[in-house]
Amino acid sequence: MKKWIIIIILLALFVAYFFGPSAPSNEKVESLADGEPEISGAIENTSKNKNKEPVEDKVNLAEVALTMDKPRDFEQECLVKMTAIAISQADVFDNLDSYSESLRDTGDIQAQLSYALMHINYPAVYGTETTIVEREDILNELYQLWRADQNDKAAYAYLFQQCMVEQAEYCSDTFLSQYSTVDAENAYYDHLLFNQAIAKQDGITAQYYLAQASNKARYDLYFYKHARIINQTLNSRLNLNKGLAFAPAINATTKNLPAYNPLIDYCIKNESLSPVDLEHCGQLGQLMAEKSHELLSQSIGYELEESYYKKTGKTGLEKVAIQRRSSKAVNHLFSTVPVFTMAVVDEDIADLWFQTGAEEGETAAMIKIAVKVTELADNPDYRPCGS
Repeated sequence: MKKWIIIIILLALFVAYFFGPSAPSNEKVESLADGEPEISGAIENTSKNKNKEPVEDKVNLAEVALTMDKPRDFEQECLVKMTAIAISQADVFDNLDSYSESLRDTGDIQAQLSYALMHINYPAVYGTETTIVEREDILNELYQLWRADQNDKAAYAYLFQQCMVEQAEYCSDTFLSQYSTVDAENAYYDHLLFNQAIAKQDGITAQYYLAQASNKARYDLYFYKHARIINQTLNSRLNLNKGLAFAPAINATTKNLPAYNPLIDYCIKNESLSPVDLEHCGQLGQLMAEKSHELLSQSIGYELEESYYKKTGKTGLEKVAIQRRSSKAVNHLFSTVPVFTMAVVDEDIADLWFQTGAEEGETAAMIKIAVKVTELADNPDYRPCGS
């Protein structure tokens, strides 16, 4: 009798397991068989929830980016980046074109500009280089979008910056001079024109735009200090003829940074800097690292600081070294998956990332995505940021 009771119990357990309400599902197996990566976990924009249990669900990051309920400034800065990270298939341009159409439908010119400039400036994300013709077409389209609303300061700023990178058809003196009416009190444009003059080794023009920017930014403590450093350097033995002049890196991009800031390499690589030059290099690095809102500039700032501490032997090297590694990891978000593992294996870096994310929702959300990418990095079908 006991034998039959045991058999009945085992049979009941068998039926409950395979046919009951909690029976295992084939949905995941079917999904993976179709070649679709499964991404689980909620995307949040604050580090306060980093210990919260994730909501297990299949998430399309591109759809989330378009529908997520976030403050407007967060959307405009993060939307395109999140979508770029989500793109993992070979038909990358089809995905981007579809996303672009969605942006056009919203009538959001800044989002459209962000999309196109990301397309141009981060080719590694999209899997291929754009041709010169494609780039010109994109820029000309953006110019037409701006012409529809010439008071759009953000649109003008994007296009103006692109003029510093490559001379598109619209980049005439007339267009460049329009900043005096579009956003007359913004020292940003004088920054860029100063950079351009430095690249051309035109000392007179450089001094003019430096004075213009200094006057407009006289209440900006960062730029006031920065302008003093530039002035001191322009009048020191590091003269313009050698191309060794401090140039503002606050708005630099990966393309114009080497051309407009030749002294950065000088500061880092020169082992025989004078005490005055060494202090200037350290000050510039500190300002870039602490005040810049541009990740690349922050990263270079930390590198300058690290070099300064190594050469002077002053305390603070360990902290700056950690900050530099963290900044470098974030800055590589668009180009390589392995860097994300730094946040997993290095608690100092992870903590710094989440501390930053507490103030910058964009960073926190991107970090959470990065961690998820790290978990999926061994999946050959999922390569959102290259191999």
